[in-house]
Amino acid sequence: MEIKKAGYTGSTPPSMKLHREGNQKEDLPPSDSVTVGSPSLSSELPSRGFMAASFRNAASGGPVSLDALSALFEQKSGPLWEVAFPGVHGSSGGMKLMEDGSLYGVGYKTLAKYDTARGQVAWQKEFDSEPSASYLTTGKDSTLLVMLGFDRLYGLDPSTGKEKWSYKCNKTGLWDPAPQVGPDGTIFTFRGERLVALTPDGDEKYSRKVGKYSPSIVGIDSSGTAIVTSGNDVMALSPKGKELWRADGRNSCFFPQDRDHVYIPKNEKLEVRNREKGGVEWERTPADLGISSVTLHGAHGGKLIVGDGQKSSTLLCLDTVTGKTLWESKAQGDERYVRMFPEEGMLTVKDGDKLQALDMEKGTPLWTLDIPAGAKLGPQALSPKGALFVQVGKTVYGLDAATGKPFSRNDGFGWAGDLQVAPDGTTVFTQEYGTLKMMALDGRSLEGKVQEAVKDVQAEQADAGEKAKISEEDDFIIIDGLRLDKGPGSRKPS
Repeated sequence: MEIKKAGYTGSTPPSMKLHREGNQKEDLPPSDSVTVGSPSLSSELPSRGFMAASFRNAASGGPVSLDALSALFEQKSGPLWEVAFPGVHGSSGGMKLMEDGSLYGVGYKTLAKYDTARGQVAWQKEFDSEPSASYLTTGKDSTLLVMLGFDRLYGLDPSTGKEKWSYKCNKTGLWDPAPQVGPDGTIFTFRGERLVALTPDGDEKYSRKVGKYSPSIVGIDSSGTAIVTSGNDVMALSPKGKELWRADGRNSCFFPQDRDHVYIPKNEKLEVRNREKGGVEWERTPADLGISSVTLHGAHGGKLIVGDGQKSSTLLCLDTVTGKTLWESKAQGDERYVRMFPEEGMLTVKDGDKLQALDMEKGTPLWTLDIPAGAKLGPQALSPKGALFVQVGKTVYGLDAATGKPFSRNDGFGWAGDLQVAPDGTTVFTQEYGTLKMMALDGRSLEGKVQEAVKDVQAEQADAGEKAKISEEDDFIIIDGLRLDKGPGSRKPS
């Protein structure tokens, strides 16, 4: 059986190299080797059912390997769907994927909710000023919280978009327009120099003055205590708004994965205070740490990741209880871009022309990707199933976060402003800079696509009153006598 791939460009760019422990190397798929036609609007795109047809067309007798079948699937390596942001053409746009899998898009004076399967609008709501996608959040009762401009907070029914309540702020507006939600559903926001606490229904519980110099909420702990900064002060407020303690600490950090400490980086020292009582637990100076200044990247599992200034050419891991240095990692270049993924116990760093994954426990490299010359490293996102999606040049790769081995690829679109992964890990949502559109990318492995193709064939035969004969035997999927070889190393995140 001869299978031809979609049209090649004729010139193959340098492929990326994957290095694992033991200095093993293997080629990654070239990022620009497949030419993808102009993407059509979502209403013109076929559903994922095309895989069932591809599967049946490949069933011409004899074993069919995943390598051969991948050629059919690669013909659909473009977006599953794409849509323009709602509102006036040419305006700004943004997207937000919520924890429950709901997808929202924001345009000029417009908010829309989308069907994630095909990109169709579920509902759309117009406002008299522009909302912000980054400020969308969800209340404890699933109410969608929308900050409009700097003077009104709306609570919307997420299923219909209808207004449930709104809260008007005074003419001084909001210093920090992003609302935050406590464990009991209390909604925190600001009205001028006052912190306001609202019930889940939008009624005011209390408001209290915290300061007129850029007040903001650093974090909310599991008891409902709010860590708030204003001017040069950091303070802890009880669930009823009572001040528990106050200290000097304008640039304070509170990490959700470490609810016992408040971290305060200062010019002369890093100060760590007890979250409950505010007492100093330990201090470290930049000179003591061997760095010029302190940049905090995050804390998790008793470990605090500290960088040397904004460039983070040196990374340190400190014990959150004692402040003791646990490990140190130095860059080969002058600057590193750091992303923490505590769910996988790792962090990724861009070091020169390499993307490296470090073990948070020991600071040792897990794997390293060589980035082709001239290719930019874009956003990264981790799926709940342990897949790391990363843009390199004009390609979004799906990597096994534990090994760095690639299992999916999406080519042929512009620079992504963001990557957000659906809770089931099968779809990656992104937005292109400069085109005011968002799109859905297929994030499954080839094995995952084959499994869905088998289900599609089975469903079609069931509708026709037939019964597909599907079974598995060692490394084969057998469907109506066709033995589909899963292939070595094919069991990757799907």
